[in-house]
Amino acid sequence: MIVAAAICPCPPLLARELTGQAEVLPELRAACAAAVGSLAAAGPDVIVVAGPDEETGSWDPDGRLDTAAYAPAGVLGPRADRAAAGLPLSLGIGARLLDEAGYTGPRALRGIAALAAPDDCLRLGHQVAGVAPRVALLAMGDGSARRSVSAPGYLDERAAPFDAAVERAVRDGDLAALAALDPDLAADLMAVGRPAWQVLAGALGAAAGDGPSAAGALPPGRLRSEVLYSAAPFGVAYLVAALALTPLPAVGSRSMTVSWILEEMSSLPKMCSTCASTVRLEMNSRAPISRLDSPLATRRAISRSRLVSTAARPRSPSAAVSSPSALSPPAPPGGPLASSSASLTTASRPSAAPRE
Repeated sequence: MIVAAAICPCPPLLARELTGQAEVLPELRAACAAAVGSLAAAGPDVIVVAGPDEETGSWDPDGRLDTAAYAPAGVLGPRADRAAAGLPLSLGIGARLLDEAGYTGPRALRGIAALAAPDDCLRLGHQVAGVAPRVALLAMGDGSARRSVSAPGYLDERAAPFDAAVERAVRDGDLAALAALDPDLAADLMAVGRPAWQVLAGALGAAAGDGPSAAGALPPGRLRSEVLYSAAPFGVAYLVAALALTPLPAVGSRSMTVSWILEEMSSLPKMCSTCASTVRLEMNSRAPISRLDSPLATRRAISRSRLVSTAARPRSPSAAVSSPSALSPPAPPGGPLASSSASLTTASRPSAAPRE
């Protein structure tokens, strides 16, 4: 399962020996270091580096980038071995970023064909998410390379809107928007990161439980995303982001939280007076309800709410209902319910007298 992910570009200038003593784009380097550092900090069983390649396949995890291919005077990094060198640029830069972050744990390198279909990328993402219980994914690739007249592909007016849409999708955690990126348009704009971004969408979408060729929608707040860098120096769009899945709430052995839909809440004030449990309501609006009025437990109401409680036994006519002290002050009596959903938690404990 994916626990953390990051997006980084893969320009050769991230290899320090290719830029000499000049500090080229220090903000970009710092953002990449922070993004990759967040992967290592997540405590993954393995970090998977995914990036564009001539064809889809795996590479030797001990491989490194041969910088001599990009500068005759370049030298290989300290850990590189000529026999294991020769990674494609995206994977080579990704491996180098892991080295610079001090990561020495297991890694896997997966190349994705530059023209791979979106469905193939999403399926690969699902596969990546399942390689270990805790997986971190580093998606490598540049945005469009046609942002100015001096860009490698010259100026294309479609480039800026394309890059803005990608950044917005990443910032909002919109996996469906990433999955829907047009591969033909991306190819026209020389946006080589498109297949890696869609692998990321598939990997994160696996947490939603949808099929391998779908980027499922995660519940609000489940995916946290932060864009660390977004600019187009030299006419090429570079995007750096860190993403993480928040853990699902644990279900205790003596309590259960059940999602509640607003349409079913009309029966709520009439529930659970004969249950041996105390019922606590936590509204999404964080406006607590002080108590249930005129409670009347019915078999139908309990069935509709899917409430699991302990065996019923006689108790006082009213149920005490409280909310955490950290919540905001209660809404005015008789006011409308302010939330479209709520959670119902039951915990076995002795009956209590109603609170005023």
